[in-house]
Amino acid sequence: MKIQALTGIHDRKSFDCGVEVLNFWLRQTALQHQAKGISRTFVAMASDAEEIESYHSAGYVDIGETSIFGYFAFTSAFVLSTDLAPELARRYPRQIPVTRLGRLAVHSNRQG
Repeated sequence: MKIQALTGIHDRKSFDCGVEVLNFWLRQTALQHQAKGISRTFVAMASDAEEIESYHSAGYVDIGETSIFGYFAFTSAFVLSTDLAPELARRYPRQIPVTRLGRLAVHSNRQG
């Protein structure tokens, strides 16, 4: 399996994790947010033709070169030190930069 940044070549329409909100976000919003710099989405997919063939042999005939097994999206954010416990807050600047895991989903046929 390989992980790569989401592009327009990935098969977003066939992705179904069983949660419509996550499916819709991948299909309609992920690339728009990426283009605007709001978030960055990465997809898991088969690494090569040999791996795809092994899935076909196991009965997963729907898997192709652009099939998405799962995805995750990161976004930048910050935490205010005033939201921390007082003993921690004094050790940090007022705004602490963080990376937030915004979305995470696995195709329903690959869960478990």
